[in-house]
Amino acid sequence: METPSPTVAAQRPRLTETDVQALVREHYGLAGTLRPLPSDRDQNVRLTTADGAVYVLKVARAGEDRAVLDAQGAVMRRLSERGVPVPRVVPSRSGEEVVTVPGAGGQSHLVRLLPYLAGAPLAGVTPRTPGLLRDLGGVLGAVSEALEGFDHPGAHRDLPWDVQRTPETVRPRLGLLDPARRHLVEGVVDRFEGDVAPRLGGLRRGVVHGDANDHNVLVSPPVTADRQVVGLIDFGDVVHSAVVAEVAVAAAYAMMDTADPLAAAAALVGGYHDAFPLYEGEVAVLLPLIEARLAISVSMSAAQSREEPGDAYLTVSERAAWALLERLAAVPRGLAHATFRAACGWPPSPSAPRVEAWLRSHASTFAPVVRPAPSDGSVHV
Repeated sequence: METPSPTVAAQRPRLTETDVQALVREHYGLAGTLRPLPSDRDQNVRLTTADGAVYVLKVARAGEDRAVLDAQGAVMRRLSERGVPVPRVVPSRSGEEVVTVPGAGGQSHLVRLLPYLAGAPLAGVTPRTPGLLRDLGGVLGAVSEALEGFDHPGAHRDLPWDVQRTPETVRPRLGLLDPARRHLVEGVVDRFEGDVAPRLGGLRRGVVHGDANDHNVLVSPPVTADRQVVGLIDFGDVVHSAVVAEVAVAAAYAMMDTADPLAAAAALVGGYHDAFPLYEGEVAVLLPLIEARLAISVSMSAAQSREEPGDAYLTVSERAAWALLERLAAVPRGLAHATFRAACGWPPSPSAPRVEAWLRSHASTFAPVVRPAPSDGSVHV
């Protein structure tokens, strides 16, 4: 199968420090010290002014769709207004949220300025307690609640990281994967096509953040007795998708490098369900969607590292994702489904209420299991 043509490196902005200083002075009236921040497809720079204010300048890759950036800005504005801890675009001196600046080789780039949110990335937090993961689930549930009924044309796009596009994203990249482990990803795609794809039409749909990985989730300082989520950043994967993708993506990263992956995911699912109740059909596809995100992650890492072998950020989760895929392949499907149902406060088995109701209604007509029946008083020990 043909390998997709690499384009990320060619499109990524490469503005110099002088360029960045000039544009923040011209468009925002700011100056200060700069520090580069990692990104897989854009150029991000941290700006600290003399008075201590901190911002993030985001320079979009060449050819980025303006409507996509407008959608991201609208999502951040909506969530901020609803009290969700997210950054909000800072308008330029002319009042624009998105500014066009020239780049190398005649290219132009779209630029936004955001306030820098303080907090420790969840990726470096140990331990990830059930309480912290439950709090993360609650924040993501608040995101889904705030975005219910929201829409934007820029969110309707073909995004390779969108879990509902798993086969289209992963199958063309299978040839780039380690042959010894490729079967794990092939199995995920096969299960997705057999179990999830036929159900996609029946799932709730809406705009999702789509990338609550542990580097995009900020938590309170370690001196806090009960650490909490204090920020959600990086809206580059905003997309109109299955709503349950929000919790599935976050769970995939929350489960990495944990002693009990199902327990970690269950804590997150329980917090999400408390804030924004899941439907039974959504919970039924949670495990395959979690696996789908992991399959996309390792596939995209393989493609990007082939294009830019020296960029460690592009493969930051690859080792942990492969390890989790191996562990989940051994988890019984029914056990995971029952665990997630229990996290929502439901009977672990969907049929349990019907069985219990039948037993109660037929209690007086049961044939004796042992003879004589214990209830007839003739049993003597």
